[in-house]
Parts: sequence; C-alpha cells; structure tokens
Amino acid sequence: MATVRLRAEKTLKDGLAARIRPGAALLLDSSTLIEYLYQGSPVGVVAASIVDDLVATGRNRAFVSAISATEILVRPFEQPRTEIATEIVGFLEHFPNLTVLSLDLATAIVAAGLRADHRLSSVDALIVATGLTAGVAGLVTNDADWKKRLAPITDRVEVLYLGAMTPS
Repeated sequence: MATVRLRAEKTLKDGLAARIRPGAALLLDSSTLIEYLYQGSPVGVVAASIVDDLVATGRNRAFVSAISATEILVRPFEQPRTEIATEIVGFLEHFPNLTVLSLDLATAIVAAGLRADHRLSSVDALIVATGLTAGVAGLVTNDADWKKRLAPITDRVEVLYLGAMTPS
C-alpha cells in the first residue's frame, strides 16, 4: 500500500512540475494556505506539493496577500489558539521563497477594476489584484468560482484550481 501511495505522490509532483513552469511566480490564496496548513483532504496534498516541492525548494517563488494572511489567522484568534496563530505568523514570516505583500493604492485600483468587471467580492478582488500587481503567472486557489469569473483574464494570469489537480 505504501508503494501505491508513493507512486501517487510522485505522479502528483510530476504533474504539477509539468503544469507550473520553473521560475513562474505564484500567488497562494487563502483557501490554498488553509488546505496547506490543515492538510486533511486530497486538496491539502496538492497544496502541500506546491508549497513544499515547488516553493520551498526555490523552483517557484510565491506571494501571499496581506488579506489572505488576515483570513487564515481569524480561526486561531477566535478559538483562541494563540500558539497556532504564532506558528502561522512564523510560517508567513520565515517560509523560504514566500513573501507576504501589503496593499497599496495601485493594488486598490486594480482590485476596483476586477470587482467591477468580474463581480468578485472586495476581499477576493484585493487578493487577485495583489498577485496581478506583483506580476505572478499563476493564482493558486481552491475557489472554483475564481476559475469561472477570471476566465476573461487568463491571457494575463493562469488560475490554478487545486480541486482539478487532485490525484484520482
């Protein structure tokens, strides 16, 4: 059984490596980070492969919007589980090849256009705009709605939907 699992993991890694070109910058959205941090599903395995095999190794650089950082910290603060919040902050501050990006006026302007043109929520528009402003090649998400709503801008950035990349 372990051999089957290892073969499936290698197939996943090879498939992601073929789909995401070396050196391409990625934006990891909130849903991707939640799947990575709480890895309890097949989607979490895909998120872990992207973060651990592509980003941590330096093959790909990744960015996170400060909005996503806020979203993934809410649950630990609500519970209150300050030790988990501290671990998440440490991950965001020190994980190799991962940068948290702040919001600025240029990002807000891009977000307003995305919200108006693609009917994204303000939060999603700000997250996507952060990636676009940073010049990422791929938006990594587990939000199927992004794939539909952002179809008109796939000439600018690819939406990489985790749910479509899970091993069968």
